[in-house]
Amino acid sequence: MGALDEGRLNLELETGIKNACIDLAFEHQPETLAIQDAVKLLLQGLHEDVNREGIKKTPFRVAKALREGTRGYKLKVKEYVQSALFPEAGLEDGIGQAGGVGGLVVVRDLDHYSYCESCLLPFHVRCHIGYVPSEQRVLGLSKFSRVADVFAKRLQEPQGLADDICSALHHWVKPSGVAVVLQCSHIHFPCLDVKSPSDNGFVKLMVSSGSGVFDDEGSSLWGEFLSFLKLKGVKTEALCGSVKKEWCPSVKTSSEEEDPEMVSAVVSILKSLGEDPSREGLIATPSRFLKWMMNFQNVNLEMKLNGVNGVKANEKKKLHCELNLPFWSMCEHHLLPFYGVVHIGYYCGEGYNHKSLMKSIVHFYGFKLQVQERMTRQIAETLSPLVGGDVIVVAEAGHTCMISRGIEKFGSSTATIAVLGQFSNDGSARADNGYVKQWCPSIKSSSEQDPEMVSAVVSILKSLGEDLSREGLMLGSPDVAVECREAAGVGLHTESSTKLNGPGEGLVTKPAKFLKWMMNFENANLEMKLNCANAVKANREVKEKKLHCELNIPFWSMCEHHLLPFYGIVHIVYYCADGYNHKTLMKSIVHFYGFKLQVQERMTRQSNS
Repeated sequence: MGALDEGRLNLELETGIKNACIDLAFEHQPETLAIQDAVKLLLQGLHEDVNREGIKKTPFRVAKALREGTRGYKLKVKEYVQSALFPEAGLEDGIGQAGGVGGLVVVRDLDHYSYCESCLLPFHVRCHIGYVPSEQRVLGLSKFSRVADVFAKRLQEPQGLADDICSALHHWVKPSGVAVVLQCSHIHFPCLDVKSPSDNGFVKLMVSSGSGVFDDEGSSLWGEFLSFLKLKGVKTEALCGSVKKEWCPSVKTSSEEEDPEMVSAVVSILKSLGEDPSREGLIATPSRFLKWMMNFQNVNLEMKLNGVNGVKANEKKKLHCELNLPFWSMCEHHLLPFYGVVHIGYYCGEGYNHKSLMKSIVHFYGFKLQVQERMTRQIAETLSPLVGGDVIVVAEAGHTCMISRGIEKFGSSTATIAVLGQFSNDGSARADNGYVKQWCPSIKSSSEQDPEMVSAVVSILKSLGEDLSREGLMLGSPDVAVECREAAGVGLHTESSTKLNGPGEGLVTKPAKFLKWMMNFENANLEMKLNCANAVKANREVKEKKLHCELNIPFWSMCEHHLLPFYGIVHIVYYCADGYNHKTLMKSIVHFYGFKLQVQERMTRQSNS
């Protein structure tokens, strides 16, 4: 599968990167200023007034978004990986996969955004990584997402991104092998008609890359890795292998004459991001990016309002709805697309069909530099006199500026509402504000705790800058509270503290509740219920065995690296004679190894052995 492409890895291995950090403030750095100048020229090419309030700061916001979205050029995998390699003893006799730490490790559903090198639009990446550890060491699980992000935050295409991630992990972690599968989704290029785009507005592609023991995609190990993805609903049949495929919709669009100054502006942006505009993947990118942008130029398109008669006075009206009218637009703050559907409700007489009219209006206000709130209001205000004044408009949209930059809130969507006429007077009843419910399970638990350990937790809270007298952290029993707060050197409001006590809570402090959780995982020599052991021993002598499965055995554990919980289910498959039921035994073993400070790789191996 050819992931170990040393040419692509060289950029990562170089000690100096051309986008070196600059001491100047971000807004004064030459790259930022160059991108701002280029964006101003592009806005003028769209016939926009660069001094109007809504887009006055757009050039800076675009520069910030692009440089943040391509920050991977400045990052090095080595800095993330070297401090997160943990020693972990494995199977000493070498039985099982790799003999290192017990077998395959799979990390699934890592969501990222990258910028398409063909058109400069962001595309979504869902990354799945499998590896077989060697040399008795494992990589901290969070670092897989960090490594993927180093390469996602660059101008990319799917296969190159998969190869980069695979190569870097193989080079720096030195496992027996690495497998990477990416599910990529690219926004369609909208046409200037009102038809709904296919595939829910996205072009989808699944690619893979492998190294070491995963070099052969037909191997049983690859099959096992893919089976773990199928458990999560990933349709691995769609894998296109490691063959590079032209997937960006911009590649299939016909070229048009471009303004040479606007093309030069995009070339300037590419250079400011640290890229080489003359490399193969970027030669046509300026033209394709402009093809996208010119869909949203501020021209006076004519809405198809001819032949529309308004609703007659005193005409009996009924409620009508037009749902899921698709739209495309571009955020005027970051020049990134947002897209979704509009729902319209209105009162109108029978015999009127305004669907084509409404599609035309949604289309008209969508294909502009916009903000969703304004677009929703404009649609409502335009429709109101045409349908008799009573209208409600709801727009639902996904914003790539919300998920490809800043907080990167994957899966988020935005709904905006505009109401006029009768709808503005028929608001739904507001939900009553209920009382704050004690929902945390620790509220209902109680036990005595070591005072020194309680004081240690109080010290942690104080070091975090918390106020131990605030309601959420207030200590339960006044007597216990005084003792703990004196140890921490804080005051006490006895009256308000007593007021919070509920039935059975008098002797429970908030620090003690935290300790109650932690003490579940103390390293004690619990006795496993191995009363089935004799049956197991006898079973080894039976020649005829059948395959048995115990699925979905739940477990709880605590990560020994960060003291944070992890939890899930264990599936066990084994050969055994008929008539034996080891479910209780297996639950006991999973429970035993779960309730410790653990790492998942070790727990899996221990349960197996």
